[in-house]
Order: sequence, then C-alpha cells, then structure tokens
Amino acid sequence: MSAIQKPELILCDLGGVLYTLDYERTWSLFQRCSNKTYDEIRDILYDDAFIALEKGKISPMQYYREVSRRLGCEMSFEEFKETFNAFLLNRQEMFALFSRLMSSVPVHFLSNTNAINAEVLKEDLSGIRAATTFSFETGFRKPEPEIYGIALKRSGKTAEDTVFIDDSEENVRAAEKVGIRPHLFNGENGLIRFLENEGVRCE
Repeated sequence: MSAIQKPELILCDLGGVLYTLDYERTWSLFQRCSNKTYDEIRDILYDDAFIALEKGKISPMQYYREVSRRLGCEMSFEEFKETFNAFLLNRQEMFALFSRLMSSVPVHFLSNTNAINAEVLKEDLSGIRAATTFSFETGFRKPEPEIYGIALKRSGKTAEDTVFIDDSEENVRAAEKVGIRPHLFNGENGLIRFLENEGVRCE
C-alpha cells in the first residue's frame, strides 16, 4: 500500500466552519429601526443587490443606501456596517485548530464574502496569517468553478495537491468537479479525522 500523500494546501470556507452565522441577530438589530418583519428584512438584505455586493459589482455604500431606503432605517454607514456584521460569531476552537494547522500545511480561506463582512474577517484572521480569496475580489461566487481556480492560482498549488472544506454540499461537489479532494464540514471532530486520514497532524 502506498503512503498517504499529504496535501500541500488546505482550502477552506469561513462561514459555517470558523464562524457561526447567527442571521437572526442581525435581523433583530435592523428591526429596531424598521417596521419590517423578519422575513421582509431577510428578503431585503439578501436579494439581487446582495449577490452583486458579494461579486463586487456594487460598492458597500451603494448597498447601504439601497437597503437603508428599503428598510426605512435611518442610520450612519458605520452603524449599518456594525449591524450588518453582527451575525458573524467566531468559533474559538476552530480558530485554534487552524492556527495549529498552519505549522503543518498552508491554509487558504475561500469565502463568498462581501467587502463589508470582509473587514471583520480580515481582522479576526490576522492572527492565523492564512491567505484569503473573497468573492467580492474576483467577480465569482462558489460554486462557480472559476473562483476555485483563482484561489489555486494565488496559492501556487494544483487541485490534485489540495483539500477543500466547506459546510455546503453544493460547494463541495463543485470543488470535487475541478479535481480537489473535498470534505463536507459537520463539526470539528469529523474535520480532524478527515485531515488525519489525509496525513495532516492536527495536534
């Protein structure tokens, strides 16, 4: 039996892996300045303008003005960003795990992320010192195959030498189609087993 070929790169999602996404926290904060229901707030926040924001097609200021108008909220841009980012709750145990992994295998975070959320993510990730590719920088979102290729090119690694971690089945299948070995994230213990089976030490 041939030895396990340890990956040369870990490509990993952020939301749902390193972060718990508490959307209702953001909706409840917006509801304080709006007469909209939760469902209406959700639909306003995450419509076509949100996709355009995540692809870098519109600016954060354009998104802020459009969403504030539709919500009927009067708040400053800074207040809007703080409220919009409130759903991002980092998982300290996962940050600790990836800090350890960096000593064994390079890590590159690949996330469907807009420029507003990225401000928080970049600050939080500064201690890990991993590379990042955010969708708003590229014009593509997972599961579009182009964004995987961009992340690999930035890392200087091939698909065959890379593993990919995400909590979305659709994104995992897309990574597999471009030749990356995938893992569907469902918790820290399962991830550790996957990585150890790939020859990566997680201690």
